[in-house]
Amino acid sequence: MATDITIPQLGESINEAVIASWLKGDGDYVERDAEIVELDTDQVTMPLPAPVAGVITHGAVAGAAVPR
Repeated sequence: MATDITIPQLGESINEAVIASWLKGDGDYVERDAEIVELDTDQVTMPLPAPVAGVITHGAVAGAAVPR
């Protein structure tokens, strides 16, 4: 069963972030809470953890903008 990674509230005026880099490769097994991706905004770079353990499938490439 697939689980989406959701972007947390990043600030009142921030509506999207850019994938700075994937910390885990497509097809890698990850444990819950392992940092898997770094997001960039105008104000901050932040890692996001895996919400569950499992095999990761990248749905977007590094450099892509993703909505909040």
